[in-house]
Amino acid sequence: MLQLGKKGHLKKDCWSLKNSDPQGNVASTSNDGAALCCEAATTTKSRKRFSDAWIIDSGATYHMTSRREWFHHYEPILGGSVYSCNDHALKVIGIGTIMLKMYDGTVRTIQEVRHVEGLKKNLLSLGRFDDLDCEIKVKKGIMKISRGALVLMKGEKVAANLYLLMGETLQEGEASVASSCSSERSAMIWHQKLGHMSEQGMKILVEKKLLSGLTKVSLPFCEHCVTSEQHRLKFNTSNSRSKAILELVHSDVWQAPVTSVGGANYFVSFIDDYSRRCWVYPIKRKADVFGIFKVFKARVELESRKKIKCLRTDNGGEYTGNEFDSFCKQEGIKRQFTTAYTPQQNGVAERMNRTLLERTRAMLSTAA
Repeated sequence: MLQLGKKGHLKKDCWSLKNSDPQGNVASTSNDGAALCCEAATTTKSRKRFSDAWIIDSGATYHMTSRREWFHHYEPILGGSVYSCNDHALKVIGIGTIMLKMYDGTVRTIQEVRHVEGLKKNLLSLGRFDDLDCEIKVKKGIMKISRGALVLMKGEKVAANLYLLMGETLQEGEASVASSCSSERSAMIWHQKLGHMSEQGMKILVEKKLLSGLTKVSLPFCEHCVTSEQHRLKFNTSNSRSKAILELVHSDVWQAPVTSVGGANYFVSFIDDYSRRCWVYPIKRKADVFGIFKVFKARVELESRKKIKCLRTDNGGEYTGNEFDSFCKQEGIKRQFTTAYTPQQNGVAERMNRTLLERTRAMLSTAA
Protein backbone atom coordinates (compact mmCIF):
# COMPACT_ATOMS: atom_id res chain seq x y z
CA MET A 1 0.00 0.00 0.00
CA LEU A 2 1.47 3.39 -1.01
CA GLN A 3 1.53 6.08 1.67
CA LEU A 4 1.63 9.83 1.30
CA GLY A 5 5.00 11.40 2.09
CA LYS A 6 6.87 8.17 1.34
CA LYS A 7 9.07 7.31 -1.57
CA GLY A 8 7.20 5.73 -4.43
CA HIS A 9 3.81 7.32 -3.92
CA LEU A 10 1.81 8.45 -6.95
CA LYS A 11 2.12 12.04 -8.18
CA LYS A 12 -1.64 12.53 -8.14
CA ASP A 13 -1.61 11.58 -4.45
CA CYS A 14 1.25 13.90 -3.50
CA TRP A 15 -0.23 16.39 -1.05
CA SER A 16 2.79 18.70 -1.22
CA LEU A 17 1.89 19.52 -4.82
CA LYS A 18 -1.56 20.64 -3.76
CA ASN A 19 -0.01 23.37 -1.62
CA SER A 20 -2.60 23.12 1.12
CA ASP A 21 -3.60 21.20 4.17
CA PRO A 22 -6.91 19.42 4.54
CA GLN A 23 -9.47 21.32 6.51
CA GLY A 24 -12.65 20.07 8.10
CA ASN A 25 -15.61 21.64 9.85
CA VAL A 26 -17.69 19.39 12.08
CA ALA A 27 -20.19 20.61 14.63
CA SER A 28 -22.06 18.67 17.25
CA THR A 29 -25.27 19.60 18.99
CA SER A 30 -24.97 21.92 21.98
CA ASN A 31 -27.43 22.44 24.83
CA ASP A 32 -29.37 25.11 22.92
CA GLY A 33 -29.94 22.90 19.92
CA ALA A 34 -27.83 24.88 17.45
CA ALA A 35 -25.92 22.35 15.38
CA LEU A 36 -24.28 21.84 12.03
CA CYS A 37 -22.48 19.07 10.30
CA CYS A 38 -20.19 19.78 7.40
CA GLU A 39 -16.98 18.05 6.38
CA ALA A 40 -15.08 19.51 3.48
CA ALA A 41 -11.64 19.13 2.01
CA THR A 42 -10.90 22.43 0.32
CA THR A 43 -7.88 23.95 -1.36
CA THR A 44 -6.67 27.50 -0.77
CA LYS A 45 -8.13 28.54 -4.12
CA SER A 46 -11.58 27.12 -3.40
CA ARG A 47 -11.58 28.41 0.19
CA LYS A 48 -12.10 31.96 -1.06
CA ARG A 49 -14.92 30.76 -3.31
CA PHE A 50 -16.71 29.08 -0.39
CA SER A 51 -16.42 32.18 1.79
CA ASP A 52 -18.97 34.02 -0.38
CA ALA A 53 -21.08 31.01 -1.34
CA TRP A 54 -23.82 29.13 0.49
CA ILE A 55 -23.42 25.40 1.13
CA ILE A 56 -26.66 23.44 1.21
CA ASP A 57 -26.13 21.16 4.19
CA SER A 58 -28.28 18.24 5.31
CA GLY A 59 -26.69 18.26 8.79
CA ALA A 60 -27.16 21.91 9.69
CA THR A 61 -29.92 22.54 12.21
CA TYR A 62 -30.34 26.17 11.16
CA HIS A 63 -29.22 28.52 8.40
CA MET A 64 -25.89 30.04 9.54
CA THR A 65 -23.29 32.63 8.51
CA SER A 66 -20.65 34.83 10.09
CA ARG A 67 -21.21 37.74 7.66
CA ARG A 68 -22.92 40.46 9.66
CA GLU A 69 -23.09 42.79 6.62
CA TRP A 70 -25.41 40.36 4.82
CA PHE A 71 -28.30 40.77 7.27
CA HIS A 72 -31.20 43.08 6.45
CA HIS A 73 -33.18 42.60 9.66
CA TYR A 74 -31.02 41.72 12.63
CA GLU A 75 -31.54 41.05 16.35
CA PRO A 76 -28.65 40.39 18.74
CA ILE A 77 -29.12 37.35 21.01
CA LEU A 78 -27.27 35.88 23.98
CA GLY A 79 -26.55 32.20 24.46
CA GLY A 80 -26.17 29.31 22.07
CA SER A 81 -23.06 27.94 20.43
CA VAL A 82 -21.79 25.80 17.57
CA TYR A 83 -18.99 23.28 17.96
CA SER A 84 -16.30 22.73 15.34
CA CYS A 85 -14.44 19.47 14.70
CA ASN A 86 -12.00 20.13 17.60
CA ASP A 87 -14.88 20.87 19.97
CA HIS A 88 -14.17 24.58 19.80
CA ALA A 89 -17.36 26.51 20.60
CA LEU A 90 -18.52 29.25 18.21
CA LYS A 91 -20.98 31.69 19.68
CA VAL A 92 -24.37 32.46 18.15
CA ILE A 93 -24.60 36.25 18.57
CA GLY A 94 -27.57 37.20 16.43
CA ILE A 95 -30.49 36.18 14.23
CA GLY A 96 -32.03 37.85 11.21
CA THR A 97 -33.07 37.90 7.57
CA ILE A 98 -30.91 37.52 4.46
CA MET A 99 -31.90 38.04 0.83
CA LEU A 100 -30.55 35.80 -1.93
CA LYS A 101 -30.69 36.39 -5.67
CA MET A 102 -31.31 33.08 -7.43
CA TYR A 103 -29.93 31.75 -10.71
CA ASP A 104 -33.02 32.99 -12.59
CA GLY A 105 -32.97 36.50 -11.12
CA THR A 106 -35.70 35.98 -8.53
CA VAL A 107 -35.04 37.11 -4.97
CA ARG A 108 -35.70 34.82 -2.00
CA THR A 109 -35.87 35.98 1.61
CA ILE A 110 -34.32 33.55 4.12
CA GLN A 111 -35.72 33.96 7.63
CA GLU A 112 -34.18 33.07 11.00
CA VAL A 113 -30.57 32.94 9.84
CA ARG A 114 -28.11 32.54 12.76
CA HIS A 115 -25.14 34.88 13.00
CA VAL A 116 -22.31 32.63 14.20
CA GLU A 117 -19.08 34.32 15.20
CA GLY A 118 -16.00 32.77 13.59
CA LEU A 119 -17.89 30.37 11.29
CA LYS A 120 -15.84 29.68 8.14
CA LYS A 121 -18.71 28.58 5.87
CA ASN A 122 -22.21 29.83 5.06
CA LEU A 123 -24.73 27.03 5.55
CA LEU A 124 -28.32 26.55 4.41
CA SER A 125 -30.16 23.89 6.38
CA LEU A 126 -32.13 21.29 4.42
CA GLY A 127 -33.91 20.44 7.66
CA ARG A 128 -35.31 23.97 7.87
CA PHE A 129 -36.59 23.74 4.28
CA ASP A 130 -38.24 20.43 5.18
CA ASP A 131 -40.00 22.17 8.08
CA LEU A 132 -41.48 24.57 5.51
CA ASP A 133 -42.97 21.64 3.52
CA CYS A 134 -40.40 21.98 0.75
CA GLU A 135 -39.47 19.05 -1.46
CA ILE A 136 -35.79 18.30 -2.09
CA LYS A 137 -34.72 16.43 -5.22
CA VAL A 138 -31.20 15.58 -6.37
CA LYS A 139 -30.45 14.42 -9.90
CA LYS A 140 -27.32 14.56 -12.06
CA GLY A 141 -25.49 16.94 -9.78
CA ILE A 142 -28.35 19.43 -9.38
CA MET A 143 -30.33 19.80 -6.16
CA LYS A 144 -33.79 21.38 -6.43
CA ILE A 145 -35.71 22.77 -3.47
CA SER A 146 -39.37 23.21 -4.41
CA ARG A 147 -42.70 24.06 -2.86
CA GLY A 148 -45.49 22.71 -5.00
CA ALA A 149 -44.75 23.46 -8.65
CA LEU A 150 -42.47 26.39 -7.80
CA VAL A 151 -38.70 25.79 -7.67
CA LEU A 152 -37.44 28.01 -4.85
CA MET A 153 -33.72 27.45 -5.33
CA LYS A 154 -31.13 25.17 -6.90
CA GLY A 155 -27.77 23.83 -5.76
CA GLU A 156 -24.91 22.61 -7.94
CA LYS A 157 -22.60 19.75 -6.99
CA VAL A 158 -18.95 20.81 -6.81
CA ALA A 159 -15.69 19.32 -5.52
CA ALA A 160 -15.79 17.19 -2.36
CA ASN A 161 -19.46 16.37 -3.02
CA LEU A 162 -20.67 19.70 -1.73
CA TYR A 163 -23.79 21.40 -3.09
CA LEU A 164 -23.37 25.15 -3.53
CA LEU A 165 -26.35 27.44 -3.96
CA MET A 166 -26.81 28.70 -7.52
CA GLY A 167 -27.18 32.33 -6.56
CA GLU A 168 -25.62 35.17 -4.64
CA THR A 169 -26.19 37.19 -1.49
CA LEU A 170 -27.63 40.66 -1.91
CA GLN A 171 -26.42 43.65 0.07
CA GLU A 172 -29.07 46.01 1.39
CA GLY A 173 -28.89 48.52 -1.50
CA GLU A 174 -28.92 45.80 -4.14
CA ALA A 175 -31.77 43.96 -2.46
CA SER A 176 -34.14 46.93 -2.50
CA VAL A 177 -33.79 47.23 -6.28
CA ALA A 178 -33.69 43.50 -7.02
CA SER A 179 -36.61 42.77 -4.71
CA SER A 180 -38.80 45.22 -6.59
CA CYS A 181 -37.79 43.72 -9.94
CA SER A 182 -38.23 40.19 -8.61
CA SER A 183 -41.70 40.99 -7.26
CA GLU A 184 -42.74 42.30 -10.69
CA ARG A 185 -41.20 39.25 -12.38
CA SER A 186 -43.00 36.81 -10.05
CA ALA A 187 -46.28 38.64 -10.53
CA MET A 188 -45.79 38.53 -14.31
CA ILE A 189 -45.09 34.78 -14.24
CA TRP A 190 -48.30 34.13 -12.28
CA HIS A 191 -50.18 36.53 -14.59
CA GLN A 192 -49.10 34.43 -17.61
CA LYS A 193 -49.72 31.07 -15.91
CA LEU A 194 -53.26 32.15 -15.01
CA GLY A 195 -54.11 32.95 -18.62
CA HIS A 196 -53.24 36.67 -18.30
CA MET A 197 -55.58 37.23 -15.37
CA SER A 198 -56.39 40.82 -14.43
CA GLU A 199 -54.43 42.57 -11.69
CA GLN A 200 -57.55 42.86 -9.53
CA GLY A 201 -58.24 39.13 -9.83
CA MET A 202 -54.66 38.31 -8.82
CA LYS A 203 -54.92 40.59 -5.77
CA ILE A 204 -57.90 38.57 -4.58
CA LEU A 205 -55.89 35.34 -4.92
CA VAL A 206 -52.95 36.90 -3.05
CA GLU A 207 -55.25 37.91 -0.18
CA LYS A 208 -56.36 34.28 0.05
CA LYS A 209 -52.68 33.20 -0.07
CA LEU A 210 -53.24 31.06 -3.16
CA LEU A 211 -50.24 32.37 -5.11
CA SER A 212 -47.08 30.93 -3.59
CA GLY A 213 -44.22 33.40 -3.15
CA LEU A 214 -46.34 36.45 -4.01
CA THR A 215 -47.28 39.00 -1.35
CA LYS A 216 -48.39 41.90 -3.52
CA VAL A 217 -49.39 42.45 -7.14
CA SER A 218 -48.20 45.29 -9.34
CA LEU A 219 -48.29 44.19 -12.95
CA PRO A 220 -46.06 45.94 -15.49
CA PHE A 221 -47.27 46.66 -19.02
CA CYS A 222 -48.22 43.38 -20.77
CA GLU A 223 -47.99 43.70 -24.54
CA HIS A 224 -49.64 40.30 -25.07
CA CYS A 225 -52.77 41.40 -23.19
CA VAL A 226 -53.09 44.51 -25.33
CA THR A 227 -52.64 42.72 -28.65
CA SER A 228 -54.79 39.67 -27.89
CA GLU A 229 -57.51 40.88 -25.52
CA GLN A 230 -58.22 44.47 -26.57
CA HIS A 231 -61.53 45.29 -28.17
CA ARG A 232 -62.83 48.32 -29.95
CA LEU A 233 -64.99 50.57 -27.82
CA LYS A 234 -68.52 51.29 -28.94
CA PHE A 235 -68.88 54.37 -31.13
CA ASN A 236 -71.05 57.14 -29.75
CA THR A 237 -74.42 57.45 -31.43
CA SER A 238 -74.46 60.36 -33.85
CA ASN A 239 -77.42 62.73 -33.65
CA SER A 240 -76.34 64.92 -36.56
CA ARG A 241 -78.74 65.19 -39.47
CA SER A 242 -78.70 67.17 -42.69
CA LYS A 243 -81.05 70.13 -42.90
CA ALA A 244 -81.94 69.76 -46.57
CA ILE A 245 -82.35 67.12 -49.29
CA LEU A 246 -79.12 65.98 -50.98
CA GLU A 247 -76.98 67.94 -48.56
CA LEU A 248 -75.29 64.62 -47.69
CA VAL A 249 -75.56 61.29 -49.52
CA HIS A 250 -74.29 57.98 -48.09
CA SER A 251 -73.21 55.15 -50.40
CA ASP A 252 -71.88 51.60 -50.07
CA VAL A 253 -71.39 48.47 -52.19
CA TRP A 254 -72.50 45.04 -50.99
CA GLN A 255 -71.40 41.73 -52.53
CA ALA A 256 -74.09 39.07 -52.93
CA PRO A 257 -73.30 35.45 -51.94
CA VAL A 258 -74.99 34.21 -55.13
CA THR A 259 -75.42 35.70 -58.61
CA SER A 260 -78.87 37.14 -59.31
CA VAL A 261 -81.11 36.02 -62.20
CA GLY A 262 -79.99 39.08 -64.14
CA GLY A 263 -76.30 38.27 -63.51
CA ALA A 264 -75.66 40.88 -60.81
CA ASN A 265 -73.03 40.05 -58.16
CA TYR A 266 -73.29 43.33 -56.21
CA PHE A 267 -75.65 46.15 -55.42
CA VAL A 268 -74.82 49.77 -54.72
CA SER A 269 -77.01 51.89 -52.48
CA PHE A 270 -77.42 55.66 -52.15
CA ILE A 271 -79.17 57.11 -49.07
CA ASP A 272 -80.17 60.72 -48.59
CA ASP A 273 -79.18 61.76 -45.07
CA TYR A 274 -82.09 64.18 -44.61
CA SER A 275 -85.02 62.07 -45.85
CA ARG A 276 -83.39 58.64 -45.43
CA ARG A 277 -84.75 57.73 -48.84
CA CYS A 278 -82.77 54.91 -50.44
CA TRP A 279 -81.95 54.03 -54.06
CA VAL A 280 -80.57 50.56 -54.84
CA TYR A 281 -78.95 49.50 -58.14
CA PRO A 282 -77.84 45.89 -58.94
CA ILE A 283 -74.44 45.82 -60.70
CA LYS A 284 -72.26 43.07 -62.16
CA ARG A 285 -68.89 44.66 -61.33
CA LYS A 286 -67.64 47.20 -58.82
CA ALA A 287 -66.28 49.18 -61.74
CA ASP A 288 -69.89 49.98 -62.69
CA VAL A 289 -70.35 52.15 -59.56
CA PHE A 290 -69.16 55.37 -61.23
CA GLY A 291 -71.57 55.01 -64.15
CA ILE A 292 -74.46 54.24 -61.80
CA PHE A 293 -73.61 57.28 -59.65
CA LYS A 294 -73.90 59.59 -62.66
CA VAL A 295 -77.32 58.07 -63.49
CA PHE A 296 -78.43 58.46 -59.85
CA LYS A 297 -77.16 62.07 -59.69
CA ALA A 298 -79.01 63.10 -62.84
CA ARG A 299 -82.23 61.54 -61.64
CA VAL A 300 -82.39 62.88 -58.07
CA GLU A 301 -81.20 66.36 -58.99
CA LEU A 302 -83.86 66.59 -61.70
CA GLU A 303 -86.58 65.34 -59.34
CA SER A 304 -85.62 67.53 -56.37
CA ARG A 305 -84.25 70.50 -58.29
CA LYS A 306 -81.33 70.47 -55.85
CA LYS A 307 -77.66 69.57 -56.17
CA ILE A 308 -75.75 66.85 -54.35
CA LYS A 309 -73.38 68.72 -52.00
CA CYS A 310 -71.50 65.89 -50.26
CA LEU A 311 -70.92 62.15 -50.84
CA ARG A 312 -69.78 59.92 -47.96
CA THR A 313 -68.28 56.49 -48.79
CA ASP A 314 -65.59 54.10 -47.64
CA ASN A 315 -62.11 53.97 -49.22
CA GLY A 316 -63.00 51.23 -51.69
CA GLY A 317 -61.37 51.38 -55.12
CA GLU A 318 -64.75 51.82 -56.78
CA TYR A 319 -65.03 55.25 -55.12
CA THR A 320 -61.42 56.45 -55.22
CA GLY A 321 -60.62 56.25 -58.94
CA ASN A 322 -59.28 59.33 -60.71
CA GLU A 323 -62.28 59.50 -63.01
CA PHE A 324 -64.74 59.47 -60.09
CA ASP A 325 -62.72 62.07 -58.18
CA SER A 326 -62.38 64.40 -61.18
CA PHE A 327 -66.11 64.24 -61.86
CA CYS A 328 -67.00 65.21 -58.27
CA LYS A 329 -64.59 68.16 -58.40
CA GLN A 330 -66.15 69.40 -61.61
CA GLU A 331 -69.64 69.12 -60.15
CA GLY A 332 -68.63 70.74 -56.85
CA ILE A 333 -69.41 67.62 -54.79
CA LYS A 334 -67.50 67.37 -51.53
CA ARG A 335 -66.04 63.94 -50.72
CA GLN A 336 -65.95 62.27 -47.28
CA PHE A 337 -64.06 58.98 -46.83
CA THR A 338 -64.25 56.79 -43.72
CA THR A 339 -61.18 55.40 -41.95
CA ALA A 340 -60.13 51.93 -43.06
CA TYR A 341 -61.78 49.07 -41.11
CA THR A 342 -64.19 51.52 -39.48
CA PRO A 343 -67.63 50.82 -40.99
CA GLN A 344 -69.22 52.67 -38.06
CA GLN A 345 -68.28 55.95 -39.73
CA ASN A 346 -70.48 55.01 -42.65
CA GLY A 347 -73.16 53.60 -40.39
CA VAL A 348 -76.17 54.87 -42.34
CA ALA A 349 -75.20 52.92 -45.46
CA GLU A 350 -74.08 49.85 -43.48
CA ARG A 351 -77.36 49.67 -41.56
CA MET A 352 -79.31 50.13 -44.79
CA ASN A 353 -77.50 47.13 -46.29
CA ARG A 354 -78.59 45.06 -43.29
CA THR A 355 -82.19 46.30 -43.56
CA LEU A 356 -82.33 45.47 -47.28
CA LEU A 357 -81.01 41.93 -46.71
CA GLU A 358 -83.43 41.25 -43.84
CA ARG A 359 -86.41 42.37 -45.91
CA THR A 360 -85.22 40.31 -48.90
CA ARG A 361 -84.93 37.18 -46.75
CA ALA A 362 -88.37 37.83 -45.31
CA MET A 363 -89.87 38.19 -48.79
CA LEU A 364 -88.18 35.01 -50.01
CA SER A 365 -89.39 33.11 -46.95
CA THR A 366 -92.98 34.28 -47.56
CA ALA A 367 -92.81 33.32 -51.24
CA ALA A 368 -91.56 29.83 -50.34
